[in-house]
Order: sequence, then structure tokens, then C-alpha cells
Amino acid sequence: MPVEGATSPESPEATLRSATIEVPWELVEAERDRLVSSQARSIKLPGFRRGKAPLAVLNAHLGREIEEALSGTFAHTHAAIYLGRRDLRVAWGPNVKECRYRPGKPLVVRAEFEVFPDFELGEYLNLKVRFEPEKVSNEDVEGGLSALRERQASFHNIDPRPAAVGDLVVVSMAITPLDEKSERSEQSEIGFELGNPDMSTPAIDELLVGAEPGETVSAETSRPQDFGAAGLADRTSRVEITLERLVRRELPDLDDELARDVDENIKTLDDLRERVREGMQAQADSLAELKTRAAVETALVTGHPNTLQLPERFFTEQMRRAVEAFSRDWAKEHSGDPPQEMIQLHLQRLHRRLASDQVLDRIATVEDISVSASELHDVLAEYAEENDMEPREAAEAFERSGERYRAQTLLRREKAMAFVISEGLPSVDASDDEAASSEGSGPPESNASADGPPAERAGQNEAEE
Repeated sequence: MPVEGATSPESPEATLRSATIEVPWELVEAERDRLVSSQARSIKLPGFRRGKAPLAVLNAHLGREIEEALSGTFAHTHAAIYLGRRDLRVAWGPNVKECRYRPGKPLVVRAEFEVFPDFELGEYLNLKVRFEPEKVSNEDVEGGLSALRERQASFHNIDPRPAAVGDLVVVSMAITPLDEKSERSEQSEIGFELGNPDMSTPAIDELLVGAEPGETVSAETSRPQDFGAAGLADRTSRVEITLERLVRRELPDLDDELARDVDENIKTLDDLRERVREGMQAQADSLAELKTRAAVETALVTGHPNTLQLPERFFTEQMRRAVEAFSRDWAKEHSGDPPQEMIQLHLQRLHRRLASDQVLDRIATVEDISVSASELHDVLAEYAEENDMEPREAAEAFERSGERYRAQTLLRREKAMAFVISEGLPSVDASDDEAASSEGSGPPESNASADGPPAERAGQNEAEE
């Protein structure tokens, strides 16, 4: 077992600390022998047949490699074990700064780590945080049916004639940057309504009004974003739009046939109406839960402002990971980088959640909230399935990777959150309602590609819906 060494002389309030840990020689020796044995068969030393050199000779020959290997995962693991057995709220680390290996002696490891600052637990019971879900009305259901009917609309070509404002058109578009710094982008089967600001733009309308099906219109522009190419903003580009056809939209009747078209398992319009009601109520329930959780986070951080002073290295690393993940998710739906204001909003939300997590951890301790073996077993089973592992292999990896500790921490926080909500009171502050609602929403979805016009497709089929 690693034994305690000298800790750094910083004050208890300091978040960056260091510790010197000594790993007993018997553990070091066992790891050294394992490392040497794994390489013994492939090493040929003068005077010995391959794989037949004595262990002492191999140890001397591999001295530098052994020292480097021990200073890596082995040293980090035992530093983590050392911290895990102490009453420390570790935020970051351990980061091994120095490792001294001498055969026959304990391995001396010096590691840095950050801890969360201590704070006095304030009020967390009877907070006005609970949002009750809105009750779905008959009018809401009929509105949902109307929206579903719109999505089931069919589109039919009409006889060629010059396009006019209000027409539904299907076009193909190509945008070519003239500076050759970006590739030509092309899109086809783009459907939208001319003159509708939610679907088209004045620049597109100006080119297409008066054009006939089969005709290609073009223009050079220094504002390709006016044609939906946000990723080419301010680059002079040539825009070519071909008007493929004019179409008309027909709405289906609101009847049993529509219900069966939506889902073959639904037989009648009344069944569809009930399905819509259930879906809308589930959305209302989810929104209320999101708003409640956001209100809990806000209340806990407001009552414990010191928790916003997070350890520097922990905070920096969390923000870096968050920006990378947010940018990757954004790139899946859009081109280019996300707007800075959206990144900042995302980071503000994360900052608040990280701060409230510290309060939830303290509440779990005070209220003696723990995670049962069966709850952890369920998480382990999911981990094994996701990683296609046998139960024993998964259990070892679960422990070795630190996933067990992480899962236990997250489950404990979830149970603490549920406890605060169960003890909470209905929220009556409209400003709280507005703030929580904004927290429950992610980055706004767009029905436009970043390289195409802000248009809806005219011929969405049932599979897409």
C-alpha cells in the first residue's frame, strides 16, 4: 500500500496542493518483474540465448525503461489511490511531477493536485424551485394535429410559368467562391416559398421572381450569407440558382386515413389524437423537469456564491473540454465554428452546473445519501454492453479507468438533486420561470444548412418525418 508522505505547506484554503507518496518496494518489485517478464522473450543479450537471460541481468539492462514505465501509469495510479483514501475533495489531478526509483527502496512519487475549496452549507430545503408541467388542452392537441397535417402535405408540379411571390419553388443552387480559398458548394431539391422571410431571403427572391422552370439565374455577390452560405461570409462568390419546378401543396383530410398514414399501428383519428396528446404531455413533463433542475442549480449557487470560485486548473480543463465538445456537435449540423455568444452562454451554464455540483455533493454527505451496490451493478452492466466486454473484464476496466468512481459520484448527485426537488416548493417567481426556461433550452435548431438558403424542403417524405 502507498504510505503517506509530506504534504505541501500551503494553507488549508489553497486549492493547488502537492503530496509526496511512497509506494512500498514489494508493490514496485512485482510491477517491475511483470514489465521485465513481458519483454524477456524478445531480448537477446550477449552470452545468453534469447529469453534465457537471468532476471537480475534483465533488470540491469532494462533499468531506464523500467524507471520510465514506473513513472507513468503505475505512479499515477498509486497517487490516485493515495488521494482517494483521504478526506479530500479532489478537483484535478494527480499530476505526477517527479518519480524516484531505486531498487530495493520505496518508489517516491511527488504529485500535484487541486481540491475544491471548503464552504459552509447554507439553505437547501424548502426552496421555491418546483415547476409543475403545463396541462395539455384540447386546443393544444388540435394545434398539434394541424402541425402534423402540415407535415403530411403532398406536393405536385404545376404547369410552367414565371415564378411569383407566394409560389412554392424547388431549386438547385451552386455557390463558387471567386477567391478559390473555399470549395464550390452545391445543393439540390431545395424547396421554399418565395417572399416568405422564414424560408427565403430578399436576394433569392430578386433572382427568382420572373424566372421560369428550367431557367438558371446567377449573380456575383460579396455577401454569400444572403443566400444561406454563412461559412463563406464576406467572400465574393458567384451564385447560380436553377428553378427546377413550381409546385402546389395539398393538405390531407383530417380523418382516419391520415392517422394510418402517420403510423400503420394507429387505426382511427381519435387514436391519433390521443397519441398527439400523450406526446405533447410528455414534452410538457420534460420541460417542467428541466426548468426545475435549472432552478435548483440557480438556487444552490445563489445561496453558496463561494462555489463559483472553482480551482483554476480544474475550471480551465472543464471549459476547454466543453468548447471542444460543443464545437464538434455544432459542426455536425452547421459549417464553421459556433458563434462566440453561443459558446459563452454554453460555458456560463456549465460554470453554474459545476458550482452547484459541489453543493449537491455536500448535501449528499449531510443527508447520508449513498449509492447502493445494485445501482452500481446496473451501471456496470451498461458499461459492459456499450464496450462489448465480458462482465469480469468490464468490472476490472470499470475500476481501473476510474469509471466506477465517476459513476458513483454522478449517481449520488442525481439522488441529492432528487432529494432537493422533493423537498422543494412550487416556484412562483416569473423571473425564475424565465431564467429556468432559458436554461432548459440548448442551441437553437435550424432547418437550414449553413451552405444553403434558409428554406424548407418541399417534398419531405414520411420516413423523414
